[in-house]
Amino acid sequence: MPLRDSITLLHVSDPQFGKNHRFATSELFQRLSDDLKVLEGEDVQPQVLVVSGDLAEWGMKSEFQDAFEFLVMLTERLGLDRRRVVIVPGNHDINRPLCEGYFSQCKGEEAEPRPPYWPKWKHYAWMFEEFYKGEKGISFTVDEPWSWWEIPELELVVAGLNSTMAETHQDGTHYGSLSEPQLRWFRDRLEIFKKRGWFRLGVVHHNALRGAQNDDENLRDADRLKTVLGPSIQLLLHGHTHDSRIGRLGFEMPVLSTGSAALTARVRPDEV
Repeated sequence: MPLRDSITLLHVSDPQFGKNHRFATSELFQRLSDDLKVLEGEDVQPQVLVVSGDLAEWGMKSEFQDAFEFLVMLTERLGLDRRRVVIVPGNHDINRPLCEGYFSQCKGEEAEPRPPYWPKWKHYAWMFEEFYKGEKGISFTVDEPWSWWEIPELELVVAGLNSTMAETHQDGTHYGSLSEPQLRWFRDRLEIFKKRGWFRLGVVHHNALRGAQNDDENLRDADRLKTVLGPSIQLLLHGHTHDSRIGRLGFEMPVLSTGSAALTARVRPDEV
């Protein structure tokens, strides 16, 4: 089959809209818009926008309202349909008070909390549904809290992985995890598009290239991701590390991360 010359992606991660965010929504958008203007002068035009998690700081609805406004402005600035915008949740998109409240409710009703504890994503799910309203085939649901994009005109399919499956308000749960059912769900669908010759992109929040430091914050089942989806995903994008890195998960899967827009003033140089 003839190969497409290229697909241009704009990868944004960890804006973390909230009280400690350095920029106002409009200010961060303007800085990105200025950078895009430079790229456009070099005839570079993103065809897909990828946002790899941590849109909010504490998973509050007001934070997701700011994130929604930012996404709408950036999508319109790029001239993209919303079905060409890929969003996945990060650990900061979990609302821990709602998760704790769900556990308390279950205790009062003498019932066991049901993993992966859907109420923790309540406000993320609101933003997701609001942004993709009217777009068919893009969802984030109680039974399948992950997402899938098909973009036929680019011959591109995107697996929007949810690495916050294990995160709760409880100690000892602050790490990335995908779960076996999710991985197998994506494996089955990616196989179809592998046969069609489409480009197969994976997006996840947590770092898949686990290091010795802060290991609890990385993707704990990265080896399982490599085994189950390694033959299917041609490129994996992630955030969370607040740094731009290039690596490889096994032999098959190149892994790219990008920096964070949410570093506080004391740790980010003024010129960045």
